[in-house]
Amino acid sequence: MTKMAIGNGMDVEPGRVAEARQGAYTTTGVLFLLFAVIQLGWTVKGITDLKDHPGPKDYLLALGDPASGYARYFLGSPEDVALSLALLIVAFVAFAKRRAARGAAVALAFVTLFLEARGLVGLHNTMYRSIFLHSGTENMLRVATWGVGVLFSVIVLIVMLRASESSEMEAMGMSPGAAYGSSSGGYSDGPQTQW
Repeated sequence: MTKMAIGNGMDVEPGRVAEARQGAYTTTGVLFLLFAVIQLGWTVKGITDLKDHPGPKDYLLALGDPASGYARYFLGSPEDVALSLALLIVAFVAFAKRRAARGAAVALAFVTLFLEARGLVGLHNTMYRSIFLHSGTENMLRVATWGVGVLFSVIVLIVMLRASESSEMEAMGMSPGAAYGSSSGGYSDGPQTQW
């Protein structure tokens, strides 16, 4: 397996994050995985609540065709399913400690934050609030899901924005520029000569 030497001789596999930042990636993977499961749970509940349960063919048809007879009954909309799949993909990339997960996680966290916060914003309206807070456990759980989504998104943004290249270098006890050659921009094989 090819590895690169960084500054003081520490080896890092190309494309993977250094050990100093792996905790942030694990945290992101766990939170995204949990929220994806919660989102998919709403979809499953929407299906099982139907009196005549649709088969896999009917479900797939409803995902792609909004005119389908079953589509309007699903609590988990196609957008929820798409978000869940995106969360799962980024979660597993984060678990693999790939550098590509950071940008994807930050972007997805912003999208999730917007979507889930949107549901909470509506609570300022009296009628909307009465529907979701005073009309049964299911609607209250929906509000709780929005709250969890907001919380998880904020945590992911904080840990991943802090897990920058510069913070990684500082955690290793060296300046960000020490790991790179001044002219080539690549990784150095040893200490750089200062002129």
